[in-house]
Amino acid sequence: MNVQFPKNFYLNSNFNYRVYLNERFGFDQRVPILNLSVYKHLLKDKKAELRLTAYDVFNQNVGVSQSATQNYVSEERIVTLARYFMLSFTYNMRGVKSQMRRQGGF
Repeated sequence: MNVQFPKNFYLNSNFNYRVYLNERFGFDQRVPILNLSVYKHLLKDKKAELRLTAYDVFNQNVGVSQSATQNYVSEERIVTLARYFMLSFTYNMRGVKSQMRRQGGF
């Protein structure tokens, strides 16, 4: 979902719901992953963007692996990189190359 607010502010969200189910061994693991970001376009012609992103807001990220052979059953849960935040600044250089050619650059 992407929502635009006044003054070039935006809210972006991404939700992923994983289900690991094995009825034979009574295994039921549900993993909701929510990523949120708030960003604002800056500068003339919206060439820059400042973004704050929160990954795995519910702090639930886990990997699950199961295997079975004739002699044994194996179940493994791997703790992965959980909740973290990132602040980023992006500058779009569109149009710079054509201006440099006109001015005798590259």
